[in-house]
Amino acid sequence: MPTIPIPGRSRPIFAVARAWLAAAALVLAARASFAGAPPAAPVWPPPPDRARVAFVESWSSPRDFARGLFKRLSNFASGAASSEAMVKPTGIAVSADGQRVWVLDAARIAIFAFDRTAHRARVLSLSGLPVGPLAPFGLASDAADTLYVTDQSSHSVVVLSPEGRLLRAFGRDSLARPVGCAVDAKRGLLYVVDTPAGREAAHRVGVFTLGGTFVRWLGSRGLENGQFNYPTYVTVSPEGEVHVVDTLNWRIQVFDAEGKFLRAFGRHGDARGDFDRPKGVAIDRFSNLYVADGSWDRVLIFDRSGRALLDFGGRGTWPGGLQEPTAVAVGPDDRIYVADTNGHRLNVYRLLETAADSTGGAGRH
Repeated sequence: MPTIPIPGRSRPIFAVARAWLAAAALVLAARASFAGAPPAAPVWPPPPDRARVAFVESWSSPRDFARGLFKRLSNFASGAASSEAMVKPTGIAVSADGQRVWVLDAARIAIFAFDRTAHRARVLSLSGLPVGPLAPFGLASDAADTLYVTDQSSHSVVVLSPEGRLLRAFGRDSLARPVGCAVDAKRGLLYVVDTPAGREAAHRVGVFTLGGTFVRWLGSRGLENGQFNYPTYVTVSPEGEVHVVDTLNWRIQVFDAEGKFLRAFGRHGDARGDFDRPKGVAIDRFSNLYVADGSWDRVLIFDRSGRALLDFGGRGTWPGGLQEPTAVAVGPDDRIYVADTNGHRLNVYRLLETAADSTGGAGRH
């Protein structure tokens, strides 16, 4: 087949495009070299074991949701700081269908709203809400995509529409320093972890209806089963089991839907499955439990009984690396969202293998 010559006027355009892409590749390589050596592939465990978790992408601003390769390359190669970049993500909520993701930024006092269906992202400022100055931390959503934000300034839970409009607030007379929160959509309950900033007698979990009516407290300060020492995050299984991260007791405690203690697992150490600074927690549709550890810069995966299966991440700015992660969420499509708090971004991973007992040679050491 004869070749078709390219008109002379088009050659400079293609030359410029080639030069631009080459420059972009150099920028990518240079940035990677300064970020520390990444693993051979952004999957865990690494080859030759079969991959169970894969890194997908990172979002640090609405620009990262730009459609198209050239737009993404342009944004990355420019290196220009976005005026809407994440600073300190500490809370994550995912819609029931997995198509909408909200990330709370405690430093920006804002929520980043990502919509996969519309391929759109925007920043919802919380600074102008008529509830006074906010110090937000935790985030959860219900089946209607109503958002629940824990606020340490007003000692309350602020309830918002999916677009960020104020609906109501509650808990001011009950909570000392609310941090993580989670919705039990089936039972219409909100669990709010209350941990002290000073000498408050917190170290407990408050249970409220979604309308804001107080139901009961779980726990008190101590070392025994059912007691906490600076708890931080919480999640609820479809069966109604409540998993609380008991951070300075270095364990996960599990309660039934009525608040009865069921079991606990975890210990302080540096062996596989041990904790040093456990924070965010989430459960997937296979009953696997995900716990972010801010000291290990990893997310640890356990089965329902507390048996360590796998961990992923590792300290670094490379794709999939983490720097003091906090919140974790898992969508119905097996996407795993991790707040890379000191990395100023949200990391997105995907669960590739769902069998709880097929974990290949995973681990930190």
